[in-house]
Amino acid sequence: MALMAAMVPIHCAAQSETVQTMDLCRGSTEADRAIANSIIEGGWVKGLPGDAKHEYLQATFGTKIPTAKKYEIVHASPPNACNEGSELLDNAEQVAGKAVVIERGGCQFLEKAMKAWSSNASMVIIVNSETSINRYGCEPRWKGLKVDIPALMVTDKGGEALKLMKGKIVEFPASPKVRKDTWLKIDSYRDTTGWAKKKSEQKMQLKQLRTEHAEWPDRIAAINMGYGFKTNGPVPPHGEEL
Repeated sequence: MALMAAMVPIHCAAQSETVQTMDLCRGSTEADRAIANSIIEGGWVKGLPGDAKHEYLQATFGTKIPTAKKYEIVHASPPNACNEGSELLDNAEQVAGKAVVIERGGCQFLEKAMKAWSSNASMVIIVNSETSINRYGCEPRWKGLKVDIPALMVTDKGGEALKLMKGKIVEFPASPKVRKDTWLKIDSYRDTTGWAKKKSEQKMQLKQLRTEHAEWPDRIAAINMGYGFKTNGPVPPHGEEL
């Protein structure tokens, strides 16, 4: 039988010279860390134009996405779901039973998710305002316990693809390759902090990163963007980096 849950003790350090993570909290032992690392955090949207594999990460609240379940796409009204004075989306009747796409900004993630849930959506998809994704959450965490539908985030590029999918059916396969830590590394290239200092090394990095992440268009877009910012010049076509 597959592992459904585990109590994993963690250790949190105030600072570390060796652990380069955002929160410095990890499982206490190698076995504990292996269990934590086995958790599926995301995947990709299947059924988009051109079969593009736009990624998603699940929020730290909400439920697991049912295996092989298909979802009809609908877009929220208002687009950012920040309509004051109402617990429902303006188009709640159209949203019911569907995966609702909501733009980031204007109000908190939990407020958006709660309005989708109250409108009987079957999933809430937050579109980020940049080419990046993260496992958004809420504090304190108990506030998100009421949201019993999947909640996830796609990049701005994924959001553009979903704009073309209104009324169409997509799936959300899970993948162990789509992880928060992977995207933290991608973000370091997008914001230019992850690149080497020497231009010759930057070109080699670009070639290696494009090869490593070739199947993931969101990552390639973020890497190319960061390279352009770092070098303040044109981004060479793939295969012509050196």
